[in-house]
Amino acid sequence: MKKLAILLLLVLTAGAANALVVFEDDFESYSGGTIWGDDWKPKWDSNTNLVHLQQDLMTATNGICTFDTSKAYRNYHTPSQTGFTVSTNADIYVVTDVRYVYEGGGNITNNFNKAAFGLFFTDTPNWWDGVAKGAAVGNRGGAIGNVIGAAPWVEGWLTHSSLGVNTANNETSNWFKVVNRLVSSNSTIWIQAQYFPVDDQYLDSPLASGILVNSGVADSTTIYAGYSPGWNDVGNTNISSFSRFSAIQYDNFYVGTKPKPIFETFYNWTLESFWVPHTLYAHGGTDQLNGNGYWFMTTNGAYADPNDHFAQHRPGVTNMPWAGPGPDDKDGGTSWRGQYITTNMTENTTDGVRQLDVKESYEVTFDIQLFANGSENAIFLDCFFSEDGTTAGKTMATAGTLGFRVRQTLWNNSFNFGLNSGAAVNDIDLTLADSDIGMDLATTNDLTGDPLFLTYTAKRTTTADVFECGISISNGVSASVYEVSNMLVTNAAAYAASRLWLGFYTAADLSNGQSGLGVNTAGYELDNLVGKILYSEDSILSGFALWADDLGLTGEKTADFDSDGLLDYGEYVFGGNPANSSDQGMQPSIDMGAGYYSYSLIGDDSVVAHILTNVNLTVGSWGTSTTFNVSATDGVLSAYSNMVPASADTVFIKLELE
Repeated sequence: MKKLAILLLLVLTAGAANALVVFEDDFESYSGGTIWGDDWKPKWDSNTNLVHLQQDLMTATNGICTFDTSKAYRNYHTPSQTGFTVSTNADIYVVTDVRYVYEGGGNITNNFNKAAFGLFFTDTPNWWDGVAKGAAVGNRGGAIGNVIGAAPWVEGWLTHSSLGVNTANNETSNWFKVVNRLVSSNSTIWIQAQYFPVDDQYLDSPLASGILVNSGVADSTTIYAGYSPGWNDVGNTNISSFSRFSAIQYDNFYVGTKPKPIFETFYNWTLESFWVPHTLYAHGGTDQLNGNGYWFMTTNGAYADPNDHFAQHRPGVTNMPWAGPGPDDKDGGTSWRGQYITTNMTENTTDGVRQLDVKESYEVTFDIQLFANGSENAIFLDCFFSEDGTTAGKTMATAGTLGFRVRQTLWNNSFNFGLNSGAAVNDIDLTLADSDIGMDLATTNDLTGDPLFLTYTAKRTTTADVFECGISISNGVSASVYEVSNMLVTNAAAYAASRLWLGFYTAADLSNGQSGLGVNTAGYELDNLVGKILYSEDSILSGFALWADDLGLTGEKTADFDSDGLLDYGEYVFGGNPANSSDQGMQPSIDMGAGYYSYSLIGDDSVVAHILTNVNLTVGSWGTSTTFNVSATDGVLSAYSNMVPASADTVFIKLELE
């Protein structure tokens, strides 16, 4: 009888960004009471010699996990039950949101810098054995700090007051993030303790960041992260008795690679103050912003609501809170005024918005309310990116500007958001009936529009000089949304520019000559302007590179993130999980009876599989029995099989990928 042997071996031949989440818990799934189960194993102790029993050390209610420091003693660990390894090629972040309840009584005067709460990892899912490594948080008197396992032993300094606590009182701190960054170096795991603002979801701006400390644990070790008060030398006493932390509250526990942002904000203006400093451009060179200002304004006590801040261009409005220069005293806006608003932009410098990478998008959003007048084709507002930052009169009729125009197309029925006439390089077109934006121009003479939320996007395509643009208008009263998308706009100047400047321009005197009289209040009010660069969902990546980028991997086919012996490329091809060493996807198999060699491959037409055979692993060479080129591109695993060669008594088989 012939002897068949299968060698399940992945071999790579030449030629051939999100975060990878190991485990996370927002504590929303618990109905209340003790945390215990498949995800967590808190330490407990029924020893009646202790002051308190430990069964309710960790509880969760309404999505918040509470660590009871009156019941917790040193080393009362709570490991999560999901194991992982720390790869040489990818740091792992253990993160939690935290706030503490301070019992009052002022700053502590003894037992400074003793571990009290925080994060740790261990090499076992059990709370009662294994190593315990981490960087706990201790009370330093006037501040908190990291308690680490090497000199200087305690580091970091966040004052209680900076976290919203007056230590004289019983108060709860603000939320903040505690992070243990785990790094592989020289085959061991190193720990870096960090603090971040609670809203820094991408871990970009630490409040404090410590040194790397060698844990002594091999990076190939399967470890489990969780919560622990750490070890202290105070003695057999509960945490609250020496720290004055009467409770610790946790949320949003996370283990994985550093979260990957999906956008960057280049401008965010909520009009809490004047819109300065930015370069104004205006016909005649008059700076109408930084003088006493006509076009853009912020309210003050002269208005009914002194906290209602917005930008305004309504030439017929006369109740401006200051007197402007010239004959248009207290005028609500004049024509031929424009402004660049990119952060701290100075004309003729390199300030501005960076050029997009291919498949990235500009996104501009703001609130706007329109007030109509009696003129057809009145231009309310131009919003655009310009290829230079000069003070020349830029409008949407100027070649090279990329954006849109808001104008009243017909007195009795419609408004246009886009530019369906004018500069030939722009062809966005979204026309709405007056009723869509809350007006009735023909019947009731309702000239006041509803509050609108406007979004403009422009994606840099792979085609030279072409942007893919769109506009969306949301009516805050009717809850209706109107939009156009995927409109191709050719703009060679904007496409080639290394920097772009975002600007606004108002050319028309919308008051029809009634400026300053308070008779015609046409124009607009604008608020909450945000500019972003939206990162590409796939950039120019595809296949394995895209998969690796989405998971926060290095993209090296020969890397082994979870150190399970199956390379990252093998995890991709077989549908495995590179964060779980026990999940290697659908591995090849052999049907001894039918004589079939079966395997599954990802739907990626760049994958080429070779079935190699050999009759002896000591001598001889591998020969290619079958080469299979995947034709599918759906990213779905599909099953394949080949007959086992029957020309020898003993056959070894392996799958080689490129």
